[in-house]
Amino acid sequence: MSEGWVVNINKEIIYLIDQSDDFDWKSTTDSVSDVLARLEKHFKKGDRVGLTINWQRESKVSVDLIVQLHSDTQFVFGAERMVIDHKVEFTDVSWYIRHLIIPVVTGLNKPRVTSISWIEDI
Repeated sequence: MSEGWVVNINKEIIYLIDQSDDFDWKSTTDSVSDVLARLEKHFKKGDRVGLTINWQRESKVSVDLIVQLHSDTQFVFGAERMVIDHKVEFTDVSWYIRHLIIPVVTGLNKPRVTSISWIEDI
């Protein structure tokens, strides 16, 4: 994971193992390695998995990463997010590309981005 991102806040990890399209997120105090092993096992079976990551421990900025084998990866930004201007509250997309998307993609075995789409309701 890119420097600055953490997966556990207050010793709690929020994750998703979705086998029936119910998006029932869970939280645990298990170790990061145990949770990642559990997610990897379900991912390889074809289940949709997710993990909430936070930008630095003192920040409320969070992102839910949701992936499924042979499918798109989704980055769902929390209500507290990096914005261009606090008067407009428009998400700073370039910040997320630099600090999240590029580090995630370059950490893959065969990095490839075919498209990025952005939807924001203001």
